[in-house]
Amino acid sequence: NLDVRDVSTSDSAFVLVSPLPKGKRSVAELKPAFFTSLLFSPEGKYGAYGGVDDFKTSDVEVLELTSPGGGAQPYQRMNLRFNALTYNQNLVTRRARLSATSVGGSVFVCVAGCLQNRYKAAADDLTAVQRSFRASGAARQRAADLEAAALQAADAAEASADEMSASKALEGTVGATSAGRVGY
Repeated sequence: NLDVRDVSTSDSAFVLVSPLPKGKRSVAELKPAFFTSLLFSPEGKYGAYGGVDDFKTSDVEVLELTSPGGGAQPYQRMNLRFNALTYNQNLVTRRARLSATSVGGSVFVCVAGCLQNRYKAAADDLTAVQRSFRASGAARQRAADLEAAALQAADAAEASADEMSASKALEGTVGATSAGRVGY
């Protein structure tokens, strides 16, 4: 998952990816229970310290947004209010905005949230994150090109690290060069 957090306020945003359930072709076909299970089960993002069973979803909507490729893409959005245990077993009430879409057989879920006592101050920012979330598939050739570029970059980084190791090994030694000059 991709996760950002402000430790001073406990505001956070993250993206989770999950397989699209068998028999479903779009995020528009998913019930809110799919998302609450993903987030609140003991294996979920907020259920890690104890499953969340006190939650409420509201303002559930499915809308078609324009994808970067120009086509219509369904997104499901909702608001969440829930009580979750923290790592030190304190129960906290959180509010969050969720936006999700499906691409290539996977569901991409973006959640932006805060503690209940910060909700008034953070609500506009949470909504901005929710509304700005987009996910799109890469063309197969583009994905192959990106993978090849990443492998090439990794090879170059490894070669550079090897050169630096060799340079470190020679550090502090003195020798004569082929032109008779002293080298370090």
